[in-house]
Amino acid sequence: MSDVGRATNAMGKSISFKIEMRKIIYVLTHGEKWRVQCDHCNGSSITDTQTSAITIARKHVASLPEGTLSQILVQGRDSKFRTEWTYGEDPFPPRG
Repeated sequence: MSDVGRATNAMGKSISFKIEMRKIIYVLTHGEKWRVQCDHCNGSSITDTQTSAITIARKHVASLPEGTLSQILVQGRDSKFRTEWTYGEDPFPPRG
């Protein structure tokens, strides 16, 4: 899915650009198990270990069309998101 954004360039001229919506895959705690859930697909997968849930999430990203902007977010046992991986070309990469 994509949308159109608007901005103003340095000369004050209004410009438009395409915004690609990233596909987010979550690795979440699920009681004593782990769940893999996507914003863009129905259903989820439940597995016994975080490692196997991350493997499922990575396989899902690999099955997306090449260059698809996607992200894996991993939740820790403390419910805080501790890890993320971003795939594809980010139209707004962080400065650094």
